[in-house]
Amino acid sequence: MELQDYLVLLNRTAVSYADSLDYEGACRLIEKSISSLEAIKKINAEIAGNLNLKASATFVKDLARAYSAKGCYMTLCGRNEDDSKTPLYYFGKALEEFGEDRGNRRITASHILQYAIEKKDRAIFEKYALEENYFGLEDSRGADRSPAHILENLLLQGDPYVLHVFLKGIYSFYLNKADESFSDILKSALYHEFLCFEKNDPMELVFRWAGMILYEKNGHKADADVLRAYNLAMSYVPEAEIHPEQPINILTLATYQSRYQYNEIAGGDNEKLYGEFVEHCHRFGDERIAEIYKGGPERLNEVLTFEYV
Repeated sequence: MELQDYLVLLNRTAVSYADSLDYEGACRLIEKSISSLEAIKKINAEIAGNLNLKASATFVKDLARAYSAKGCYMTLCGRNEDDSKTPLYYFGKALEEFGEDRGNRRITASHILQYAIEKKDRAIFEKYALEENYFGLEDSRGADRSPAHILENLLLQGDPYVLHVFLKGIYSFYLNKADESFSDILKSALYHEFLCFEKNDPMELVFRWAGMILYEKNGHKADADVLRAYNLAMSYVPEAEIHPEQPINILTLATYQSRYQYNEIAGGDNEKLYGEFVEHCHRFGDERIAEIYKGGPERLNEVLTFEYV
């Protein structure tokens, strides 16, 4: 196996570890990758300098992606290396290495905004949303920047990842600015615009956050729109649907969380749901997942965090 193929395999394995909730294992693998890529970058630059050539950007991009991934895994672990080397430090190093690469900067910006939500830090959220023009507001100074207007634009753009982060941000920081006009657009999207999106991740989370926002704006009443949002969260993405005869994956774990929340607002039986979940784990030998979720029905709503919600 060639070195670059090995490093790609390391990164993919780290993702697999994270998706099985082994965040420390993912951190260890990505740190191994970073150590190798930093050494390659240094040697590459020295050789290119000696020959008066431009250093290859290939390993630089790989290193930047590894820094970005490390920030994610550290967030999921809930730890810093020390007071200065926080997840945000590694996200910053990723942005530095990416330079003007807008596509990869945008992905890292998404990680940063969700890190800010996880840390309940509105200042970080606003700083990077504007600096990286994540929601497409760069050319709209003086224009309408209300949540309703931004939502309309994002529905036109059709990027479910940006929409997911936006709705999480609204729920976490700006519910008081989400007026009736915003709610009307969101409700309409449940019956029209959202249904034009491909049936892939993260649409299951887009629908859930829509339901959470509408539930709050509706005075904690589970009306038809709220229930529709949750039902779509549990059924729109085929890979995220719960099938007792199929193994659990990270998306079905998210659906169990949506089902828990649905039961909480609609009067369902979460004790029964939890029993079905544990049985589902045991049926396919997912004892480690069952152990992580050990403690009662509330664990269905507590385990997944950061970008998995």
